[in-house]
Amino acid sequence: MFTLPLQKNVSAWYAAYPDRCALIALAFFALLSRFLMIHHPESAVFDEVHFNYFAGFYYTGQYYYDIHPPLGKLLIALAALPFGGIAPEDVVRTISTPYPSTTYIAMRALPALFGSALPLLLFLVARELRIGVKSAFVAGALVILDNALLIQARLILLDAMLLGFGFLSLWLFLCARRNGSIVLWCASAFFAGCSFSIKWIGVSFIGLIGLVIISDWIRALWHKGWHAQPFFKGSLFLAVSIATYMTTFYAHFALLPNSHQQGDQFMTPDFRSSLIGSEYYGASNTVRNFRCPSVYRHTLRYGMPDTAVEPAQALVCDIDYYPLRTLNFFQKIGELHRTMWSTNQGLAQGHPDASPWYLWPLMHKPLYYWYGDGARIYLIGNPAVWWLCALGVIGLALLAQFRFKEWRKPEAFWILSVGFAANILPFMIVTRVMFMYHYLTSLCFSILLTAYLLDKLPWQKHVRCVYLLIALAGFLLVSPLTYGINWFGSDMLWFLRLFGWHP
Repeated sequence: MFTLPLQKNVSAWYAAYPDRCALIALAFFALLSRFLMIHHPESAVFDEVHFNYFAGFYYTGQYYYDIHPPLGKLLIALAALPFGGIAPEDVVRTISTPYPSTTYIAMRALPALFGSALPLLLFLVARELRIGVKSAFVAGALVILDNALLIQARLILLDAMLLGFGFLSLWLFLCARRNGSIVLWCASAFFAGCSFSIKWIGVSFIGLIGLVIISDWIRALWHKGWHAQPFFKGSLFLAVSIATYMTTFYAHFALLPNSHQQGDQFMTPDFRSSLIGSEYYGASNTVRNFRCPSVYRHTLRYGMPDTAVEPAQALVCDIDYYPLRTLNFFQKIGELHRTMWSTNQGLAQGHPDASPWYLWPLMHKPLYYWYGDGARIYLIGNPAVWWLCALGVIGLALLAQFRFKEWRKPEAFWILSVGFAANILPFMIVTRVMFMYHYLTSLCFSILLTAYLLDKLPWQKHVRCVYLLIALAGFLLVSPLTYGINWFGSDMLWFLRLFGWHP
């Protein structure tokens, strides 16, 4: 049979370097899908109104408050720096309001880069767990073809960075565990701390890696007796992760020295006394109690700073003061975390698109993100990825438990299973309002578990090809709701109503 020289060369190169070929293919399609029409829509979508707003404060130096750690907003602000930064007039505060400048494209480009790296990282994690190259490629391809992971990587949102840092830390840890590199070990701890510094749910990667470290230590104790090295390496991992997390708050406080109403209202007078321009700045006491003639009573209030008390008031009134404390860094971060925790717990109000954790794999309540020009954007996943991967997780658990017990012996099975469970089961006890995007980390682990399952099934080649074709069809079907484009001459209401996703 006649074969073109180019085809021969490509086939030979793939035979010699299958992993590199897979990574190149994944990188090409990931970048294409994430950066395609990244400028559209030219107006704010969903929570972009929060994160472009918060990132803008790093250019004005005004303190702001958010329920998430600061690293994501710091990186978004940094992404805009080469393009002139984020001016106050660039900030948009209402969904569907047009952006006044092109700075938003730079801010969207950062999550798009993280989202483009995610398929490669899942491929690399799968390979480190000894999953075959073709099944690992399927894992990366399913990430590319999932519409929910795609949309979170095309907007000014935090989830792509959370996942990117988390799976990068897991891959580096698995590499360091295999070759004993202390540099990779510390790099893994650093990126695990970065994931935690994006959203608190990122702590699951620290917990998963910690469980593997403890498992290794127990195994070493059983076979070799007492050995302190795993303890010290585990302590080093935890220390680097925590130090990374704390450093992001140090940068956060240092870059926001000025008072602003949005951030001040959540903090105590002790905290606010350190913010330049605050009514408590320069004060040493606050009014705790006062007794004075009735004509002066309306001019004083509890908690006001002593710098706001006029001399005439101080002369005729008997005022008790409460001394303000000068908070150090650890006291400030402690107060901020107490406020973040209470605010998170207080997010219990209803939302039409909220859903409980056990319905996330079914995509019970996709989030309505944007509408314009006859098109819609929904946070909705690829049904072929979400539903079939959920079935794959259930099927794998049943097969490993009742028929193929040797399937659960490899480390890949229990590491990925713990990763999946650790990112969904804690939401059983969460009382705050929750949304479908909270499932994305577990979705990635379900994709890896599906790749593990595919690697063990008979007729692997045919099953993988059929699955990818089904996933591609699902991606194309949902893509108008992902890109916000009316490609098929419809706003896709028929599709949404088919599954009860739109009234």
